[in-house]
Amino acid sequence: MFASDVIGERKRCCAWECRRGLRGVSRVNDECKFYPKVSIVIPVYNGANYMREAIDSALAQTYDNIEVIVVNDGSTDNTEEIALSYGDKIRYFSKSNGGVATALNMAIENMHGEYFSWLSHDDVYFPNKIEAQINMLSEYGDYEAVVFSGFVYIDDKSKQIPRLLPTDKYTEEELSRPLFPVLYGMGGCCFLIHKSHFNRVGFFDEALRMTQDYDLWFRVLRGKPAICYPDALVMLRVHREQTGRKSGSEFSNESDKLWINIMESLSEQEMCDLNGSRYYFFKKIYQHLYLYSPYGKSAVYAKNRMYEALESESNSRNWSILRRAQERFSLLGVGYRAAIGEFVLSLRKVGIFNTIKRCEYALLRTIKKYFS
Repeated sequence: MFASDVIGERKRCCAWECRRGLRGVSRVNDECKFYPKVSIVIPVYNGANYMREAIDSALAQTYDNIEVIVVNDGSTDNTEEIALSYGDKIRYFSKSNGGVATALNMAIENMHGEYFSWLSHDDVYFPNKIEAQINMLSEYGDYEAVVFSGFVYIDDKSKQIPRLLPTDKYTEEELSRPLFPVLYGMGGCCFLIHKSHFNRVGFFDEALRMTQDYDLWFRVLRGKPAICYPDALVMLRVHREQTGRKSGSEFSNESDKLWINIMESLSEQEMCDLNGSRYYFFKKIYQHLYLYSPYGKSAVYAKNRMYEALESESNSRNWSILRRAQERFSLLGVGYRAAIGEFVLSLRKVGIFNTIKRCEYALLRTIKKYFS
């Protein structure tokens, strides 16, 4: 089907939806417009220091069809006072402390929007965050696709530090691969997610206190392509009160378990789809964890799996080459055939590196004699 056919078909479908008044589609100047409601969810625990800036950024969105949900997860500061000061501009829920996953799940159960957009109480949206991502969905045509963007870091004074755009490090083709945004560090507040994914893979795991976000993004994006908006739409704050910094080893241990579980659960085909081979998959993960995270155990795990994959893939490639060579050498004398056969047998049993180490001098001399 040509591009013009696709566009024409989308216009016909849009007109059909407009006539029936389906939610998420409106008529503006007699033209159809993709206009779904988006729920911006702000979970808060003792977040009085930054939450007003987060709420203001949500309310300042250039896209009008939104609701802002604030969930107070048992705060002991004046979080509730700040939230209530916004009146009916926001939807406010309060609960006993149970962790951020429980607050997010409460919001999902009560949201009216077709799309979910998480905003941490200490982060800030650019004014066009929602509009830009809705426009991406409208152009893409798959309204259940996951959209994400780049981000900038800000400090405790809201001063921007560096800008991190996905396209600075990766190609558009890489960024569209299933799971790529999760494995290579896109922030959870950069996503826009259709509510159907929660029916498909479930909600946030409430047993996880600090890695519930990446656990869910992994389940949502597994086998599903994502759309990358090429500019920054979110400001992620770096400060001393962050959960990861305060929790120390507890955060690192939970993150190590998550990463190891991800690596163990992926099939070889999924690894190849991401990076071309098992070896390159583990190599990329190892480099990412070693350079950009404090997760030492999972980095070591990835490194060990990288070497295992290298050994296995080297064996496979060299076994194929040497097997063909053995067939071509079948007309050689018995001594040469025996030498090559012994080399191939050793290669199959203990691998290329150990074979080189363990080969008997006589075998090496025989092979050397033939190839000299």
